[in-house]
Amino acid sequence: MPTVQTPVLHMSYPSDTDGNFLFWLHLPYISAVSDPADLDFQLQIDNQTNFASPNLRTYTKGSTGGDLVDYQDGDFVKAWEVTLPWRLRNETTQTWYYRVRINDAVYDSAWTAYKTLTIRADYSNSIMEDLIDSLADENVYVKEAYSTNVAMLYKSLGKELDKLQLEYELTQDDNYVDLIRDSAIEDNFGQLIGLERTAAETATEYRFRVRTIWDAFVLNAGVEQGIKDVVRAFTGIDPLIIDNSDQYGWILGRHYLPDPNHPDLTPTIRLYSRRTKGYGISIYIYNHWALSIDAAQIEAYVNSIKPAHVKCVFIYP
Repeated sequence: MPTVQTPVLHMSYPSDTDGNFLFWLHLPYISAVSDPADLDFQLQIDNQTNFASPNLRTYTKGSTGGDLVDYQDGDFVKAWEVTLPWRLRNETTQTWYYRVRINDAVYDSAWTAYKTLTIRADYSNSIMEDLIDSLADENVYVKEAYSTNVAMLYKSLGKELDKLQLEYELTQDDNYVDLIRDSAIEDNFGQLIGLERTAAETATEYRFRVRTIWDAFVLNAGVEQGIKDVVRAFTGIDPLIIDNSDQYGWILGRHYLPDPNHPDLTPTIRLYSRRTKGYGISIYIYNHWALSIDAAQIEAYVNSIKPAHVKCVFIYP
């Protein structure tokens, strides 16, 4: 069985449904794989780093039922939505570990390095106890009698205040592109970069595009890596970027004329001008997986992130 490159595992994040979490990956370009839809993936989740405890959970793209809520089968972005044990009321956080690999009848890969998911504790009981302890007259009301009507009222109030605190913390997490919930990502990040989610793409496909383009503009604006990032956000493959000033020969209108000193070079057609020769780059955008892409959208993002003086020529081999 051929061994191929390991998929890229991303940080897990909470679903919009309490107790559910998304575990997602994207597939780097692998030349041997003609269609990512043919691959099967394996996800393991455990509360031990050796992935050998009785709590081990294993999922593939064909898994159904049980704690698996949904499987998102995007073009090259895959995700499992899984229900995990909900927050513990003894104020103890839970730590889970997860990893993925390619594993099917044709291809195999190594496991990714594991990542960590921490589930917040439930503090409703301690909130209830603090409220009871705040009662004024200990001689009138027995504070230890948690079955009384007042204690039951405070218990309900403790649950609501705990939920309020949890939502506050999740809302703070919604300011981070890696942790934001799906319901907020388009408003919080998508609008800032001008990217709307299409009806055809899964939630994690959209998240991958948003995250990749966001990182391109925040971390790599104006440099070659930023151009590669925005192209990869749509195709899953880095483009080939060629500095036209490094090319041999001369440009005449639409035709690239060979250099007599380099007769071995094959003349090729380019849409270059004199300015392009001095400050231009050629960007070869590959779509080996035959995805549905919007060339105008890709070029608009590239033209927004490139240096202002650079002229880009887009080539789709």
